[in-house]
Amino acid sequence: MAERIPIVAAAGRVQEYFKVNGPGRAYVARSPSQRFQSLEAARAYEQGLNAYEMQEYGAALTAFRRAASEDGQHALTYAWLSRVLLVLERGNEAVEAAQRAGQLVGDGTPPSDALFIEATIADSRRDLVLAEDRYRKLQQTRPDDAG
Repeated sequence: MAERIPIVAAAGRVQEYFKVNGPGRAYVARSPSQRFQSLEAARAYEQGLNAYEMQEYGAALTAFRRAASEDGQHALTYAWLSRVLLVLERGNEAVEAAQRAGQLVGDGTPPSDALFIEATIADSRRDLVLAEDRYRKLQQTRPDDAG
């Protein structure tokens, strides 16, 4: 039977291999607030993104709510939930979800994620000038990301 090693240890071994054997950036673990706490939460989040992209907003709402119930500490889940609620014209719920996303932003939050969340908060409050500013800054930080 093969030796079982924890995922973090395996990631460390892979990182060490590539540091020695090839170019590339070293692995940097995401902060706990940026990682999903369960596979089901990650799966639901991905389903929500896919449904949103396909303009299936009812399905996106269901998926993001499921992701939030599985992992109530993932800021981007709440930001996307807010966006779906805005599309569905549920303004008060959108504001609540955006505010929750903002509460979950921490020191370990990547700058692009923080900008997206700030834009979502402004969007939910109908502060379109601030929302546009944040979306433009986000686009500048990730010019190759069509999303």
